[in-house]
Amino acid sequence: MSAVPIKTILWDVDGTLLDFEASQRAAIRTLFARFGLGACSDEMLARYDAINNAFWQRLERNEITKPQVLLGRFEQFFSEYGIDLALAVPFNDSYQLCLGDTIVYRDDCLSLIDSLKGRVRQYVVSNGTVAAQTKKLDRSGIGKRMDGIFLSEQIGAEKPNPAFFERVFEAIGPVNRSAVMIVGDSLTSDMLGGIRAGIVTCWYNPDKKPVPTDLHMDYVIQNLNELLQIRRDKLKELQEAGRDPFVITKYDVTHHSTDVKDHYEEMEGKPVSVAGRLMSKRVMGKASFCNVQDLKGSIQCYVA
Repeated sequence: MSAVPIKTILWDVDGTLLDFEASQRAAIRTLFARFGLGACSDEMLARYDAINNAFWQRLERNEITKPQVLLGRFEQFFSEYGIDLALAVPFNDSYQLCLGDTIVYRDDCLSLIDSLKGRVRQYVVSNGTVAAQTKKLDRSGIGKRMDGIFLSEQIGAEKPNPAFFERVFEAIGPVNRSAVMIVGDSLTSDMLGGIRAGIVTCWYNPDKKPVPTDLHMDYVIQNLNELLQIRRDKLKELQEAGRDPFVITKYDVTHHSTDVKDHYEEMEGKPVSVAGRLMSKRVMGKASFCNVQDLKGSIQCYVA
C-alpha cells in the first residue's frame, strides 16, 4: 500500500459513481418501444449484458476497436432474437443518448465527492463514449464537480492501456504515482490499468464478488464512503510513523528564482535556498533536469 497520503483520485463512472445497469435497462426498453420491437424481457436484457461485457473485454485486450464494440454487440444481440440487423446503427446512435436519461447514484456519491473537494484532486477516467458520458456527467452533476474529465475516445487509448494513464498524467501535471488512486468496479480495465500504471488501486465491489488471487488490489471496498475511512487510516499510519502531514514545517528561503537569474554572476558558487513547485522533470541517463516554479517565476535545476 502507498506510504504517502492520497492526493489525486481517478474515478470510473459506469458501475462506480453511477448505476450503469439501471440506465442500460431503461435505455434498451425505451428504444425497443421506440423502434417498435415489442417488449424486452429480463432474460433478453441479461443476454445483452453478457454480450456487451464480452465485447468490452475484447476491446480492453486490444482485439477489436470501439466502433466494432458499439455495433457488434447489437448485431449479435439482434441476430440471436431475429431482429433486423439494419437497425443496429440507428439503435446504437439513440442508445448512446438514452443512457443519460436515467441517473442512479451509487452510495450518495455526490456528497462524497463534495466532501473530498479541496482535499484531493478528482478526475473522471472512463472508456465510455463521448456522447453517452457527456450527457450523463452533465445531468448527474458529477462533471462540474471534477477537476477534469478524461474519456478514452478523446485521449486515443482505452483503459487498461498504460498509454491512457500516461496521457492523463501529462495533462494534470507531475504526480507522485504513490499518491494517485483509481477507484473503479472493473477488474479488467480499472484495476489492471491502475496496476500497470503503478498507482494505488481501489476495487469497488458492492456485490461482494470473490477477490481474485492473481490480481493484487491495494484496497477492496463495498461502499464508496469507505474511502473516507481509508484516508483516516492513512493519516493515522503517517502520524504514528512521525510523518504527520498536518505538522507545520519550516524551510528557510534565501532567494527567489528571479533573484538567481538576475544576479547569477555574483551568486555563482554560493549556496541559495529556493522553494517552489516542481512543474516538470526530464531524466536523461544519470542526469535530470527539472523546472521549479516559485512566487516570482521559474528556474531550471540540474541534478546529477
